[in-house]
Amino acid sequence: MAAKKESTQLLVSPHTLDRARALAVVRHEAVAEVNRQALEGGGLRSLERQHTDELDALSIALAERAPGRRSEALHQMIKYKITLAELKKLERFPWAD
Repeated sequence: MAAKKESTQLLVSPHTLDRARALAVVRHEAVAEVNRQALEGGGLRSLERQHTDELDALSIALAERAPGRRSEALHQMIKYKITLAELKKLERFPWAD
């Protein structure tokens, strides 16, 4: 039987939220799951080290397709479940103009 999970609200800086969103994109998980793992397993830095190559690829793809709009782009990727592979197929973000 799976352990029951409780809902909580975390107050984090915009930068920390962006880091969690980036991990959620490359891990194909909800931001809440990344936050849970970060809290239970040693923090965002540990998770980021596990996904360095993917996060680097994501940063490059975002810089090319949504320059200066990383936070907004990550939010949209989570909202619309856009994967890194799908992002790489786009010439640019539709909302990046």
